[in-house]
Amino acid sequence: MDYLQPFPPRGTGLHRYIFILYKQEGHVDYSSLKKSSPCYNLKDRTFNTFTFYRDRQDILTPAGLAFFQSDWDSTLTDFYHKCLNMREPVFEYDFPKPYIRPQEWFPKRKPFNIYMDKYRDPKQINKEFLMRKLKHVHPFKPPPKPLPYPNAVVFEGYYPSWLKTEITKSRLRWGRINDIE
Repeated sequence: MDYLQPFPPRGTGLHRYIFILYKQEGHVDYSSLKKSSPCYNLKDRTFNTFTFYRDRQDILTPAGLAFFQSDWDSTLTDFYHKCLNMREPVFEYDFPKPYIRPQEWFPKRKPFNIYMDKYRDPKQINKEFLMRKLKHVHPFKPPPKPLPYPNAVVFEGYYPSWLKTEITKSRLRWGRINDIE
């Protein structure tokens, strides 16, 4: 049988491909399934595993099962154009920008830092986190060792609750700080 590689379309995420191994007890006629070339019309490529097994269950016994996942790859563009003779399907989803309500003069019962970050430029926030990371990087010294018990370190002096939460998240490597430290 000719092999036709997996070709998941761009933007559809991971596709699962399943292989079923059958033990063959007699002669199986595959001529109705065989095509002249591995590059053929997709309408002719339809295959129903259940029907295949039901029609041949007297001489086939399932013996093994394996699967793998595959995602879109840049090599599939040529495959769609040259082998399948079709335009490459592309599925994209535009995520709407999150709604941010107008700023308030005195926001009550809202964490100060999260509230203010909503109205800051994302590039400025990313730059701030990068500068925080670079402050601890030295070209000739190893990075500082993480705290063995980050929740057991006492806060010296007064810290507002929102800052204590940020420091705790940083120590435990929670949230976006985890990506850069």
